[in-house]
Amino acid sequence: MREIKVKDMIAAIRQNGLKQAFGHLFVYEDNLDPDTLNAACALGQAMINLDLRGKSFRSPDYGGVDMVENIVYLNDSKMYSLPQIADRLEEIYSKRMEGIVYIADE
Repeated sequence: MREIKVKDMIAAIRQNGLKQAFGHLFVYEDNLDPDTLNAACALGQAMINLDLRGKSFRSPDYGGVDMVENIVYLNDSKMYSLPQIADRLEEIYSKRMEGIVYIADE
C-alpha cells in the first residue's frame, strides 16, 4: 500500500493540466483510448499528477466523510473549480495536512 500526504493530494489537484470533468473520473475523445484523454475531475487530475491512474484511493475517515468523498462532492455536486476544491480542502484538513491517503497496490 502506498501512502500520499493530504497536502500532496491537494497540491496535485491544484496542479491540474486538463479540462475539468464533472460526473466522470476521466473523459476521452475516442471510446476510452488512453491516448485521447482530454478531461478529468479533481480526483482524476490528482491521480494523473501523482502517477496513480488505475489505483484505488482510500483515506482515513475524518469526521464521517473521507477525503476522497469530499473531493467528489465538491467536484460533482458543488461544481467547484479545481482551485476552489483545493482551497476548500485546505480549510477542511488544515490541521491534518500531514495525514495520509492510502493507495491500494492493485
